[in-house]
Amino acid sequence: MWGLVHRHRIALALGAVAAACVVWLVMHARRYGVFFADDSFISLRYSQRLLQGRGLGWNDGEAPVEGYSNFLWVIGCALVGIVSKNLVSAARTLGLLSSAAAIVAVVWLRRPTRWGDLIAGGVGGLAMALSGTVAVWAIGGLEQPLLLALYGWGLWFLLRALGEPAATRRTIVGAGVLFGLLSLTRPDAPLLWCVALAAFVLAERLQRDKMMTTIKIGAIAGGILCAHLVFRRLYYHDWVPNTAYAKVVVTEGRLTEGKKYVLSSLRTHLGLGLLAAAGLPFALLDRGRRSAALALLAPLLAWGVYVAVIGGDIFPGRRHFAPAVLLLAMLATLGLGAALARFKLALAVVPVVALAALLLLRHEQYADKQNTRAIKERWEWKTPPIAHLLKKHFLPHDPLMAADALGAIAFMSELRTLDMLGLNDHYLAHHRPKDMGKGFLGHELGDGQYFLRRIPDLVFFLPPGGVQQARFRGGVEMQADPRFHQRYVAIKFESTRPFKNSANIWVNWQSERIGLRTAPGDGAVHLPGYLLASTGGTVAAEDGAGKLSGSAPQGKLLRFDHLPAPAAAGRRRFELIGSGGPASLRVGSRATGALLGEGPAPLELDVPADAGELWLEVTPTTRQRSFVHEVVVRPL
Repeated sequence: MWGLVHRHRIALALGAVAAACVVWLVMHARRYGVFFADDSFISLRYSQRLLQGRGLGWNDGEAPVEGYSNFLWVIGCALVGIVSKNLVSAARTLGLLSSAAAIVAVVWLRRPTRWGDLIAGGVGGLAMALSGTVAVWAIGGLEQPLLLALYGWGLWFLLRALGEPAATRRTIVGAGVLFGLLSLTRPDAPLLWCVALAAFVLAERLQRDKMMTTIKIGAIAGGILCAHLVFRRLYYHDWVPNTAYAKVVVTEGRLTEGKKYVLSSLRTHLGLGLLAAAGLPFALLDRGRRSAALALLAPLLAWGVYVAVIGGDIFPGRRHFAPAVLLLAMLATLGLGAALARFKLALAVVPVVALAALLLLRHEQYADKQNTRAIKERWEWKTPPIAHLLKKHFLPHDPLMAADALGAIAFMSELRTLDMLGLNDHYLAHHRPKDMGKGFLGHELGDGQYFLRRIPDLVFFLPPGGVQQARFRGGVEMQADPRFHQRYVAIKFESTRPFKNSANIWVNWQSERIGLRTAPGDGAVHLPGYLLASTGGTVAAEDGAGKLSGSAPQGKLLRFDHLPAPAAAGRRRFELIGSGGPASLRVGSRATGALLGEGPAPLELDVPADAGELWLEVTPTTRQRSFVHEVVVRPL
């Protein structure tokens, strides 16, 4: 009776310790403010489209492409989004809850029977909360928190199932289902549970009952994985995500970068590594914990090798090191618990050693430049003004926007988007360059000729601010082709809602959706005013009535160089539809260089048959800013 009460008190205390670790994690995550990776918005676009009833494809009217590698995360964000209505908040909520669940799994790794379990669990849980990797990605918007929660609790059930004389159905099903769901969270996650199962069976010297338990767990997890593979094959017509083709390649350069990534991650988690290393010998000496320790150590080593082979990762916070953090924390909990159970002196030594290691870990994580990157990275949140402007004025016309860093702009604008880096484009991912693996990870794909064949209506190099000169392969190839400059004009868009920001975007002035058009009836040419905002000091912005216009202050001029050549000589009337101050017009011939006429709008003039393409300038004549919504050229 007293033993039961004692264990109950320890369990309550352990619950309090787990809660304290979760609170510490939340406080730590606040350090990284509003960090939300651009690729997180890619996943949320799929969640968004799923909630809109458009399926799990990237664009309407195209064959579905699996441009994400976190199926269960996409589904989870969509489900939480039903309640929250804000998918960014949904992702953060799911991330924090999942991270908290992972910490509880570490703290509660062993059934609490003595006060030493309380100390060991607290050390492991606090180490998780102190890790910048865990804290950054608790709010960063990608699947790492869910992976940690599923893997942590899957290991919890696994250690229960294989630690019992006869595994119960509950523990077998629990481990199998969680490992199966883990496989749906990342396509490389089966490596984690397969190696853990194999290591445990080998550690138990292939005992028949342990093998049967392992086979049952593996069969459940494998069945879920196979069901998802069938879904992928039927829905996306492939066996692996499109992202695998776009990123994964094994080269000497990738291996070099991957080794640096793994070693630097270990170095910045030295405190945690020391805790795991200090406890490991005690866990291996304990017959009841030896197999569990090997089941944690083996996937840790396997995952490190895998991450090195794929070249590491480019995101802040050492994203791919997250499973290693979990396994190290569990090894620390298991090993320190063994030391505390075996040696009375450990009760005095372990807390001191653990405190020193945790203080070292905290210092390392606060000094780690990869975590500091997460604090400083804010560019994704400069996107809303331009995204909302494009959505409001262009979405009804269904244009195609080509962009490279496209996550936030694609999610917020909801425009059909051509992924110039290939994650969400089947053609690019399956037509990789010959030098794949020698460039910047995830940014090597691109094909300028393919992009020009797609004829996008908008081309956005490096959102949200945009640049006129492309920096990645496909954009550079596009701009090297004369057809690009014949078809596209660089426009500076500006929006003040919800705050002021601007972006340089190339616009296809020939676009049937958003460009210049000729009315079929009277032959009038309608030129959208924003196409005039191609000179310094001018912008494409909303006027007082909310209409997208070309805007210029006094002393600046709006210009367009591609008015189509008239079919025959004749008189034309040039009308300005807009608001703000009055403006004057100048019209000339690009072919002859002659000025055909100038004066206040509306302007009537004779256009000769040999004039060719016309250029048009609009100049404000007062201090009041002019907004040109549209220029109409009517034959008289």
